[in-house]
Amino acid sequence: LEPHAASAFGQHLLKRIGPRLGKTAHMQRNLRLAFPNLSEAERGDLLREVGADAGAVLAEYPHFKAICHDHFEQHFEFVEGWNLDEYRAGRRHGVFVTAHLGNWELTAAAAGRQGIPITVIYAPSRNPYIERLLHRRREALGCRLVSLDEGARPLVRELGEGRSVGLVVDARDDDGVPIPFFGHDKLTTLAPARLALRFGCELIPVRIERLGPARFRLTVHEPVRPDRALA
Repeated sequence: LEPHAASAFGQHLLKRIGPRLGKTAHMQRNLRLAFPNLSEAERGDLLREVGADAGAVLAEYPHFKAICHDHFEQHFEFVEGWNLDEYRAGRRHGVFVTAHLGNWELTAAAAGRQGIPITVIYAPSRNPYIERLLHRRREALGCRLVSLDEGARPLVRELGEGRSVGLVVDARDDDGVPIPFFGHDKLTTLAPARLALRFGCELIPVRIERLGPARFRLTVHEPVRPDRALA
């Protein structure tokens, strides 16, 4: 299948079978916490859409090369919320952060296509077969990859070399601090903010939205700068 058709097929499949999978009860609980004012039917619709997006992400993995290189313009819109020319020229570097939205895997590829040298930090799979499979697919992203298992030293090295780093930061961190999220305190990592402060660089939020099957909009927002009065 070509990328759009594969993505649409994955959406359709997981939208149908997703609510029957083992994690459904856990996801329903989270949706009740996040959206207490929605009806059960409305939360059910959300659950099916979550499944649809997961199906699209899975179906897009085999097509990373086509999406990221061969036909990039057919798959991406790029919205620059501020001027990134200094980053393209290598005169500045920053800590780019995003969340598990759209197809978060493709965020680094879009940044790279805009001429921003970036190293992405990823959490390796516990299944060695899945890990090898994902690593082969991620080679098409065109960025350096560093595993979380390697600790903070590689991040320090990459920033020290003048490269930017990218992190997906919305996973639970048992060593994090409680930060309000949908009205509930959730343990959240402070590593991106600490890296930005240590190296005197900017913390830059990035959002990738799914516009359709294998179609995305990537928005680079203005940096979050520290309030020195709170230091």
